[in-house]
Amino acid sequence: MKKTQKILWIDKVTKKLISGVFILYALCTVLEAKTSMWKVEGNDGYVTYLGGTCHVLRKSDYPLPVEYDQAYARVEHVILEADLERAKDPAMQNMLLTKGMYMDGTTIDKILNEEAYQALEAYCQSAKIPMATFSVMKIPLILLAISDIEMQKLGIKESGVDMYFQNQAKKDGKKLEGLETIEEQMDFLINIGKGNESEMVLATLQDLNETSSVMGDLLKAWRAGDDKKLEELISNKMKKRFPKVYETLLISRNKNWQPRIEELIKTPEPELVLVGAAHLVGQDGILHQLEKNGFKVSRFEATP
Repeated sequence: MKKTQKILWIDKVTKKLISGVFILYALCTVLEAKTSMWKVEGNDGYVTYLGGTCHVLRKSDYPLPVEYDQAYARVEHVILEADLERAKDPAMQNMLLTKGMYMDGTTIDKILNEEAYQALEAYCQSAKIPMATFSVMKIPLILLAISDIEMQKLGIKESGVDMYFQNQAKKDGKKLEGLETIEEQMDFLINIGKGNESEMVLATLQDLNETSSVMGDLLKAWRAGDDKKLEELISNKMKKRFPKVYETLLISRNKNWQPRIEELIKTPEPELVLVGAAHLVGQDGILHQLEKNGFKVSRFEATP
């Protein structure tokens, strides 16, 4: 694939990579009157709204739960994982092209074991994708491409909660902030799973038959605020299969974000913080850590 062709392909998938969209990870029992939107209060009574997101959605997932719109309406300051608008910057796409490709002559047949390489080759044949397309791509970028292809088939191709509110906040003139930079997200995601590339490829390809049911369950659990189901589908599965990925993608980033989130809670003005739903749930999730640090966490309930 020529460099210009790769740049065009990168343009299509950059936002999904920067949002962390992988079948294995995350994205992202219906219970009435529950969503993944929370209210967090400090000792001074100041409030911050903390919402779990899915980074890609189906058309049927809109409109969003009313709690999201009501929380948004109460704030003038929206905080996302990162500024997704910068993903459109050609400089960012060129950076991803550089970081996401092997530039030293390495090819994926030197990275993957024979079983994983043959499995990927078989997938490419079935999907009518030239294997050469992936020859110098780093494994996370390949997994992203596969994830994108399969989710497109399922109609999961709409902008997610993060982009929806970023666009809305820009339109309404509200303050926007990122908990990390695009460059930091890119480094996290491009380098994830080093040393376990073959296992990650095999796990992704083996799970393809379950993509429809798993993604359906994830989106259902997110919308219903079913934290236990989200933890089971995302956090527990990732922790069991790829503990280093779990540490890098969730725990490490949660720790990095925690001080800033706590600063926000202590300010008089309310804020809306939106992060992937997997970052909120479980013992390692942000909500549990906030409770441990003395903050009051409760489910945000919409008013009539």
